[in-house]
Amino acid sequence: MQESIQFPQELESFFPVFEKLKKKFINITNTPQKNVEIWQSKFGGMPFLPNGVEYPKNAKGKPLYLLAQINFEEVPTLDNFPQKGILQFYIADDDLYGMDFDKPSEQNGFRVVYFADIDKENFQRDLPLVDAELTPLGKNLETHQLTFEVAEEYVGLNDGNLEASLGDRLDEFNEIIEANEYKIADWFSDEVRNAGHKIGGYADFVQEDPRKYDEEKLKQYNTLLFQMDSQGGICWGDMGVGNFFIDIEKLKKLDFSDILYNWDCG
Repeated sequence: MQESIQFPQELESFFPVFEKLKKKFINITNTPQKNVEIWQSKFGGMPFLPNGVEYPKNAKGKPLYLLAQINFEEVPTLDNFPQKGILQFYIADDDLYGMDFDKPSEQNGFRVVYFADIDKENFQRDLPLVDAELTPLGKNLETHQLTFEVAEEYVGLNDGNLEASLGDRLDEFNEIIEANEYKIADWFSDEVRNAGHKIGGYADFVQEDPRKYDEEKLKQYNTLLFQMDSQGGICWGDMGVGNFFIDIEKLKKLDFSDILYNWDCG
């Protein structure tokens, strides 16, 4: 858990903003493991699908593959997130990992699916074997077992939530950053790291938060739902990171129909 830290002198007056934005999240540790039960949390592997549910496909009818499955019965409680059920993330096998730059929230090259109830006796056992090569999980779609722990972190320098919270002090903040660019950037890189696999908290970006590009259109995706980083045998392109964002009000209602999907790399 990230303790209170000493901010650079230039940013001391902004410390209350960062302290207010401090968030709890669920840190995820992944370990390659073939023998994972179909209903357990995992990266890769075969998904848990209740009987009668169609396997997720893109608009052309091609099956997507399971990127991650979170069984919330295995996850510590986190405000506003599910306390039970299974949440799944599927993406397409293509050179953009299913992302659409023009329509990043259209669930075609990716899908987010939630099942509130888990019946371990009745589920589909004859699922399609998805042949995928261009994946963050490697060509063989290696399965990873997951463990979870609660942690806490500050908002990162590039996160759109910071700009929104600075209000009429945004210009002042940007002037300080510009005048001390390398010093402050290095400090944030060392002290306020939002990297890693996680549920909730703040996202990490190799480039920049996509919500800054079109704030009016994307500002409602104010909450990080899930992040998968390039670590522990996972790799997004050239050591990138993948993020899924949601509107906090829809998250509270367990409505996962409107999700912003983004990944970037160096």
